Amino acid sequence: MKHIKSYTYLLMAMFFTACGSETPYTPAEPVSADNWGVYFDGDNDSDYPRSLSDPNTFDITVKRVNTNGELTVPIVVENTTGKLAAPESVTFADGEVEQSFSVTYSGLEGGKVEGTLTIPTAYTNPYTEKNGFWKQRVVVYQPTIVSSNVVMDFDAVSSGTDKGTFDEEVYTITQVPGENRFFWNNFLNTGFTLAFMIDETDGNGNFDPTDTKKCYGSIVPTNHYYDDGAYGWYLCTQADTSQGYTKHAWSHNGDDITSMYFYWGTYTYIDFREIQGKESTYGYGRFAPLVQNGDWYYYDFYIYYDKE
Repeated sequence: MKHIKSYTYLLMAMFFTACGSETPYTPAEPVSADNWGVYFDGDNDSDYPRSLSDPNTFDITVKRVNTNGELTVPIVVENTTGKLAAPESVTFADGEVEQSFSVTYSGLEGGKVEGTLTIPTAYTNPYTEKNGFWKQRVVVYQPTIVSSNVVMDFDAVSSGTDKGTFDEEVYTITQVPGENRFFWNNFLNTGFTLAFMIDETDGNGNFDPTDTKKCYGSIVPTNHYYDDGAYGWYLCTQADTSQGYTKHAWSHNGDDITSMYFYWGTYTYIDFREIQGKESTYGYGRFAPLVQNGDWYYYDFYIYYDKE
């Protein structure tokens, strides 16, 4: 009984303390009808892989919904590691929809420079439909090369036709240092870089981005995809599919490919773990079926670590 009374007193004390310290609700500031609706263009990149020999600058685009009058908008740089710098403001001429400004950085010797660019709330309208946001995340990094020797095999599941090994097509996979973010350059000869993550499955539910050659799991694309809501993702032409999508079609070794389709789970996977083969040490993986001239196919690939 003593414990019950003590618990009751404690609850009462907590209740009265909470009531006494409660702060009154403050509604959000209303957005003016003539607010300029300034935002960072949704087509801006957030990832900027660079080498130490690259120019230490790149451009960011801002747009506005209300184009009446000349407007100077402050640009605030926040939460930086290394050194990330931008002009204090950007100016739109009367009637001008967009402007660009240069961002500079230093400290890439440490592997990564990151920060956030922000437009003050007085200049933006979060309730207006637009392809962009009032904050722009920026990560500049020196890519870690996971493998510069990724060789593809191609098989036809439906007919058993072997399309051969694409020895002349050697790809590179890089990684944001210390993060579960990877980039496959010129993905399957489409001309763009596929950004992807790996499901955190190492047999124990963990993922260690600092030790890539122990990493494996299903591939999760983070750009150029559309989630079909049922089985997986279609490969798309747009990097951002929030405004709709178009299936990415291209030609590969003389074949017309309608679109790649990523199945959720283990059908589409990558395995960076080292396996000793006849030629060299390698990892491996597979991309799930793609539709080509009405048939279903798949890619197997080998990630060679010491093959010239």
